[in-house]
Order: sequence, then structure tokens, then C-alpha cells
Amino acid sequence: MEMTTRIRKAAPGDLPKIVEMELDGENSPFVNSDSLEKHTTWYEDDSFVHLAIDFSGKLTGYVLLVLDPDGKSVELRRIVVMLKGRGIGQDSLNLIDDYCRNKLARKSIWLDVLPTNHRAKHIYEKHGYEFIREGEHNGQPLHFYSKPI
Repeated sequence: MEMTTRIRKAAPGDLPKIVEMELDGENSPFVNSDSLEKHTTWYEDDSFVHLAIDFSGKLTGYVLLVLDPDGKSVELRRIVVMLKGRGIGQDSLNLIDDYCRNKLARKSIWLDVLPTNHRAKHIYEKHGYEFIREGEHNGQPLHFYSKPI
């Protein structure tokens, strides 16, 4: 079997698994988790894009994008990958760039990350994201990154 990473528009049936992935012990310290109802509301909102990450034909992660009203940029709000250390997250970042450029017609991607999430920051920087500023959300410090696509 070919070991390939693909992204696709998530289906409504993927949402329960997405919620499960957020609550997983390896992911929960680094990503916010939301209810199935919240994800369903976002799924039905055109400014949110849920993408499923499939590895070797199996749902192994997801991406939540939020379209900025400027029509030029997109927020990479969440990326969650269940099988760590196999390059799936890195492959997904390249696929996200293509998706945002070609399907969403966006020119840049931005994101925020916890300062303590060294693994994620390293991967984002490796993929061309540049640190732009420090900030906070609900009293929690964040590092903001951006890149043109």
C-alpha cells in the first residue's frame, strides 16, 4: 500500500473523529478543543473550511482554516495529526499551501502557536513561516507567524 498524505474537504461524518482528535492526550495540550456542535456550526459557515488529512487512505488528521474578510489571507487555525513522526504534518503543510492558493485564491497564510510548542514552531519555520509578533488570547501568550503563498 502506498504511504501518501492527501487532504480533502471534510465530510459531515468526519466531524466526530475531528473532535476525538482534538481531545487526544498528545494533541490536547497544544490545540483548543471544541464540541461537535461548535464544529458543526463552523462546518455550515462559509468562512470556515474543514479539511481532512488522509494518510494511506485513513483519516489521520484535520485542518481548520478561517477565511479572512480581506479576501487575500487565511488563518490556519488548527492542524491536528494523529500519527506523529511520519512527516504527515509537514506533507500536509505543503498541501494546505496549494489548497489555499489554488482553491481559495488566497495570497498568504497566518497562524498562532503556543510559545512552548517547539515542535510546531520548528516545522512552521522550516516551511517558510516567519515570526511576526507576540500576542495573547484569553491571557495565554501566543506567537504569530505568516507566509506568502
